[in-house]
Amino acid sequence: MKYKGFYVKITPDSGLLREDKDENDVRCEGFTIEVFADES
Repeated sequence: MKYKGFYVKITPDSGLLREDKDENDVRCEGFTIEVFADES
């Protein structure tokens, strides 16, 4: 997808590492977003 002159790739991800309120590492679902200057 092209957005404001950049190419953006959004991919669902089920292994994102986050930290809960007790500072424990947990895996959760979300999205990985990559931004590129050109299409290649």
